[in-house]
Amino acid sequence: MLELILSALFLISPQDSTNVPFDITIVFDPPEDPKYINVYLDDVEIKGEKEQDYFYRIIKNLSPGEHLIKVHINKKRKEWKFIVIQRKEKIPMETWGNLSLGIQNSYSSDSLYSGESGPVYGVDLTFGEGTHSINLSLLHDPDYPSRWYPFFSYYGNKVQIEGGYIYPFFDEITIYSSGGFGITGNIDIGFLTLSPIFLYSKNYDTLFPEYPRLFYGGKLELSNNNVNIGVTLFQAKDDTSNLTGFPLTSPKQSIVFSPEFRWQISDEFSLKLKGGYSKGKDNLFVDTVKSGNIFEGSIIYEHDYNDITIGLRKTSLDYLTLGNPYLYTNRTSAFLTGIYERGLLYTDFDHLIYKKEGVIGFSFLQTFKFNLNNYFSPLFECQWVKYREYGSDEYQYMAGGFESIFGDVQVYNIFGTYRNSSSTTNSSFQLSSFLHWYPAGHSIGFGVSASFDQGYVRFDVDLSMYFKLWDLGYIDIYYYPSIKEGYDHHSLRIIYEYEF
Repeated sequence: MLELILSALFLISPQDSTNVPFDITIVFDPPEDPKYINVYLDDVEIKGEKEQDYFYRIIKNLSPGEHLIKVHINKKRKEWKFIVIQRKEKIPMETWGNLSLGIQNSYSSDSLYSGESGPVYGVDLTFGEGTHSINLSLLHDPDYPSRWYPFFSYYGNKVQIEGGYIYPFFDEITIYSSGGFGITGNIDIGFLTLSPIFLYSKNYDTLFPEYPRLFYGGKLELSNNNVNIGVTLFQAKDDTSNLTGFPLTSPKQSIVFSPEFRWQISDEFSLKLKGGYSKGKDNLFVDTVKSGNIFEGSIIYEHDYNDITIGLRKTSLDYLTLGNPYLYTNRTSAFLTGIYERGLLYTDFDHLIYKKEGVIGFSFLQTFKFNLNNYFSPLFECQWVKYREYGSDEYQYMAGGFESIFGDVQVYNIFGTYRNSSSTTNSSFQLSSFLHWYPAGHSIGFGVSASFDQGYVRFDVDLSMYFKLWDLGYIDIYYYPSIKEGYDHHSLRIIYEYEF
C-alpha cells in the first residue's frame, strides 16, 4: 500500500497497484475545514464524502495505466501515483520507497498550547508483485500523538491487512477514525466481507491525558445485487492500569451492536438505515450498568461528482459507542450535507437542526462559488450556529471574495465579518489572502490573514514551499507565525525526502 505522510495527510487507499472498482480514502489529522479540501484525479477535481478528518470516494471505472491523485488544502499540496491494472495482468516484483529527514521547531508564549520540537525522520518500503504488495514504514514525528509511527500492510486479491499505528473507520455511530496501535483489514470472499479490529488507542483527541482505550471486535457485510447488509459488534474498555497524568473523566466500558442496511434504489439514489445498541458503564469503579440506542436513516444522491445526503438521527442519553468522541447523545437531529456542481455553480453545505431536552439548536454552513472563468470566480460563505443547550452560545459568519487562476498561479482572497455571543463587540472582521504557485515539480504558497476583534489585531502568515531537487529527492518547508497582543506563536518544519 502506498502511504506517504506530510503535514498529517494520509492516503489510505488506493494501493500502489489496484483494479477497478476501488476507493480513494484520505485521512486528515488534525482535522481540516472541508470547504478548503480539494481532491483531484488526473488533474480533474472529484467530489466525494468529505468531512473534517477524511475524504472518501468510490471509483467504479478507470482505464488501465498510471494515474495521479492530488490533494490541495489551502497551503498544503500533495500527490500520489498509482497503477490501475487488468485483473490478469502480472507486474514484476518491484521495490520502492522513500527516506525522510527533517526538523520541527515550535514556540508559543502560552505554554499550555505550545507544540513539540525535535527531529523528524522515517523510512517507507513497499514490495509489490502483481496485485500483491507489502508495505513497511516507520516514522518519528514530535508533532504527532505518538512519537513513533510503525506501520505495515498487505494487499492481495481478497485480503487486506493493516497493522501498527492505524486509523480504522467503520461509521460515525460506531468507530470513527480513532487512532492507535492495532490491526485491522478486510477479508473479501465475494458476497461477504469481514473487517476485524484490535485497537489500543491513547485518546489523542482529548485535551488532557486520559485512560487508554482497548477496542476489539469487527464488522460483517453481506452484499447481493443492490442490497448491502452489515453488522458491527465490538467491545471498548478503558485501561486503568496504564495511566499517565490526571484524567478528567471516569474510565468507561461498553459493548456495541450495530446493524445497517443499504438499498441502491437506482444509479443515483440509495436508502441507508443504521442502528446501534450499547450496554456498559460510565464508570468502571461502580456497578451501575446503562444501555442506550441510536437510529439513523438517510437518502443519498450520487451523480458524477455530486453527493447529497439528507437524513435523521436519534440518539439516547446513555448510548456509549466510545469510538467517536464527537458524537452528541440525548438529541434528535435532521441533517442535509453535500456537494453539488452544475454549470457555473459550485456549492457545498452542511446543515443541521436538532432538539435536545425540548430545546432546539441548529448549525448552518453554506458555500457558493460561481465559475465564471479562470480569472475571476466569485465566492460567498456564510455560517450561523446556535447551541441552545449551552445558553445563548451563538456564532455568525459571512464573507465574500474571489478565486483566480493564471496558469500555474492560483489566488484566493476573501473578506468576512463574524460575531460571537461571547464577544463584547457587535462584530469582528477578518481579511485573508492566499497565493499559490505551481511551477513544474515545485509548489510555493503564501498566505496572510488579519483579524480585528475586541480592539486587538492579529496577524497570521502561512508559508509553504515544496521543491524537487532533480533526482536527489525533494524538500518541504512550512512556516507559520501568529502574532497578537500578548500572544506569539510560530511553527517551522523542514523535511527532506529521497524517493527510490
